[in-house]
Amino acid sequence: MRVTREEHDRPAMLIVDQRQSMFFGTRLNMKSFTTAEIAALAAWRILAAGDRVGGMVVTDTGLAQVPAARSRGAVLRLLSQVARANAALSATAPPCPEAAAMLNRALAQAAGIVHHDWLVLIVSDFDGADDLTFAMLAHMARGNDLVLALVHDPAAHEVPRQGRVVVGDGELQVALDLSSEPVRRNLAEARRERLRGLIAWQHRLPLSVLPVSAGEETLPQLQRLFAAPARQGTRGFDTPRGAA
Repeated sequence: MRVTREEHDRPAMLIVDQRQSMFFGTRLNMKSFTTAEIAALAAWRILAAGDRVGGMVVTDTGLAQVPAARSRGAVLRLLSQVARANAALSATAPPCPEAAAMLNRALAQAAGIVHHDWLVLIVSDFDGADDLTFAMLAHMARGNDLVLALVHDPAAHEVPRQGRVVVGDGELQVALDLSSEPVRRNLAEARRERLRGLIAWQHRLPLSVLPVSAGEETLPQLQRLFAAPARQGTRGFDTPRGAA
């Protein structure tokens, strides 16, 4: 990840998703772990460039905010909040009805802070994203540099041939029987369509979307994404390969 310097330094806000939806992984990492890695790599790199770093950690039930500062202490405070939220995740945690809305709550709070010339990096699976999410991102992208690290699992493209899966919209849930070929086909297409839709946001808004798989090592993926020929997308980041 390469961060270029402006004539003056600017603050960066990292919004790091550690909701229960991130506690999922079928191959290498949980999405929550990959998200934490991205946050750590970005925070230290931004600080090394001489810019201020702060952020917000999103959980099912609350937000933990760290004000932006040009210091190792600020980075360590942010990553400590990430680690604390990550350690609290559990496969046996009961569903939280408020969880899906927490991303929008974080964006609303961030909008009151990042008024102009901020670098905003949102690391999330964007579970619960809706039209309000899109509208708030559109507002935030005006006057700021906005990058979305879309963390996903390989299972987003694969559906097992047996068992059951529960899907819902945050309020209503239904159990689907995966032994049914039509169910598997429709579920796989719905997952692919959701991922495509999120990635397509960069064609509708002045932002970049970086799809990062929890099924691969994090650093090599980021190096590939930022290995495109030198051409600027959002200021401060090279336009990522495959994200334009």
